[in-house]
Amino acid sequence: MTSEEKYAIWMQYAQDDLDSADAMYAGGRWFHTTYMCQQALEKHCKGLYNFYIGDDVPRIHNIPRLLNDLGEKLSIPIQEDVYKLADILSGLYLNNRYPDFKVHPAMRIDKTRAAALLVQTKEAFNWLLTLKK
Repeated sequence: MTSEEKYAIWMQYAQDDLDSADAMYAGGRWFHTTYMCQQALEKHCKGLYNFYIGDDVPRIHNIPRLLNDLGEKLSIPIQEDVYKLADILSGLYLNNRYPDFKVHPAMRIDKTRAAALLVQTKEAFNWLLTLKK
């Protein structure tokens, strides 16, 4: 399988997760909206990693690290707002996977914040698409 074909598979998963983020938002599931945003960006970055770096895609959920690895291989810098969004989504993802039992993660996300993160994710997703030539 070529790197182009592998990238396409990663992108199918990433797009499915972005579509799921829309569905979660439409259903009023604010925290799950952000969770699926994180998953969409993670898989998108892993697709780019697979295309530009190789088959040994790290089994991590740390989007900023994936972006750093990609940044070393690209001719243009990763946008700072993409890094900021990646930090926010990664933090929310970890809070869901490893709860601190003080405040349920869903209580930290309201409709307004979920909407803003969904819009930012779509913008970052589309910008990341421009990195694939």
